[in-house]
Amino acid sequence: QGWFWTCDDRCQHYKQQMNQSKATWEAIRAEGYNRMSDAKAVAGLFSEVGVGEVKDSFWHYFTQGKNFAKRQTMWDLLFMGIRSMGRDENMAQYVMRIVMAALVNFSIGLIAAFCIFVFGLWSIVKSYQPNPLVAVLFFLSAAFAAFSFLATYF
Repeated sequence: QGWFWTCDDRCQHYKQQMNQSKATWEAIRAEGYNRMSDAKAVAGLFSEVGVGEVKDSFWHYFTQGKNFAKRQTMWDLLFMGIRSMGRDENMAQYVMRIVMAALVNFSIGLIAAFCIFVFGLWSIVKSYQPNPLVAVLFFLSAAFAAFSFLATYF
């Protein structure tokens, strides 16, 4: 239709071309995904490739969570510095407020990174086409390992 029903015949022609190209692209992409999934199935989920892919995914999200926490803490410190200490607040209370803000930011960043990792973990496990028991076992062990690392990080 276009903006305010301004899509004329020429516009409809190009839209149809775009839809055909998009369908072709999706078919090629699905074929590539299927080939990669078949190759991963040959390697296996517990192979160096499978475990390495999960480890790389975890470290990627962990680093993103830490970077989020650092950025958020920097902004908190900036605005706390602008606002400065309250009239009835001594230096120890001010420092404790800064430390608590940093701890809260790191907790939020790492919890979010863990949740995103767990949601993405299933797609990695599924791409290796394991049998259901192995898939659930690997998923639970990887999620538990990630949780235990984050629980002991502080």
